Amino acid sequence: MSTDIEGVAETIANMTLQEAAKLVEVLGDKYGIKAAEATVVQAQTSENTKSSSEEKTSFNVFLKNAGQKKIEVIKAIRAIMPELSLKEAKDFTDKAPCMIKENMSKEEANNLKTKLEEFGAEIELK
Repeated sequence: MSTDIEGVAETIANMTLQEAAKLVEVLGDKYGIKAAEATVVQAQTSENTKSSSEEKTSFNVFLKNAGQKKIEVIKAIRAIMPELSLKEAKDFTDKAPCMIKENMSKEEANNLKTKLEEFGAEIELK
């Protein structure tokens, strides 16, 4: 089914208020679409289009949970954050969720995520 979106938009734009009200009524009766639902769908579509066109370039890496291999995760945290002592790295993983690194490139953040997930850590990129 091919739809001429521009043509449909042009038709709707040229409708009178009475015709637009009838269209809303038909959409509600025939397809179960209410005016409020259409507004929500439009807002979601607009938001999805906006977020997909604005791709993030900077990511923060969060430790959500150390997982089953906590000792391995602690060692990995120490390698990532060498300024931490062993006790500080353990305390850091115990207080999860917490931020590990911020303002990383997408590639760096994904590499770090993959490395920590190998040890069973639960990681989130924001």
